[in-house]
Amino acid sequence: MKTDVSFITKNSDVGRIEKIAAGQALVGFFISYLENWSRRELTELLAKNPGLCANIGKNQYRVGRYKIVRLNNNMWRVLLHGDEADGDFYDRASAVFYCMYMGGVNVARAINIKELDARVCKLIVDLERYEHTYNQSCKKKDWFRADLAKTRIKETKISLSYAQEELKKTLSVAKYNKVWDRKP
Repeated sequence: MKTDVSFITKNSDVGRIEKIAAGQALVGFFISYLENWSRRELTELLAKNPGLCANIGKNQYRVGRYKIVRLNNNMWRVLLHGDEADGDFYDRASAVFYCMYMGGVNVARAINIKELDARVCKLIVDLERYEHTYNQSCKKKDWFRADLAKTRIKETKISLSYAQEELKKTLSVAKYNKVWDRKP
């Protein structure tokens, strides 16, 4: 009775294995070449047109000299050259328009978008915290704290709706400004 290893080594074609290895090395070389070439071409395109937005991977975008990366379900981080953080955003559209405006078109509008998005993010976090406080107070039957949390929830929801509406208006105006047609 023969073992599988001795049968395979005796009947295998060594030349065929070498050809497969050479083919795999060649394919690996071409893949790395194409990745480097596409990275170079994208860098050149972004340098020529700072308003260009490119999807460079799963949950990653390049807008001019900025890179936008998804942190979690709700947060996006804007990175400058060398992965230096420039800001965190709650809305992807806010992050994209911030990068487009920071490309030299309108820095004041970019700062305005960043501040509005930060305000919306803060209000959402506050709302989640007040809802958690309300739930915990109801479990502990601390009705004074529960009433206080419920009042803060209502106030925060009103402020959040106004902040979201203001951010939405700013972003809708940004869509029609055609920032991608302008040169810095």
